[in-house]
Amino acid sequence: MKPLTLRIAEHVIQNADPSSSSAHRAVMLIHRPDIQDAIERGCSLLSIWKTLSDEGVVNFGYQAFRRYVRALMTAQTD
Repeated sequence: MKPLTLRIAEHVIQNADPSSSSAHRAVMLIHRPDIQDAIERGCSLLSIWKTLSDEGVVNFGYQAFRRYVRALMTAQTD
């Protein structure tokens, strides 16, 4: 069974307005392992955002992406 946080994120994505901040946070939560891995391997946040944006994974701007990454990384270390 998937962790509860991932199930909640999937539920939010399915039911929330795709342009809402809760949907954006859910997308980031689901993709956090890949994003974190890319950062650890030396990829810039801009290149990660561009790739995810081109793939249609994220539909929000780069500055918002940076805020979400910072919040997720801070939350993980707490």
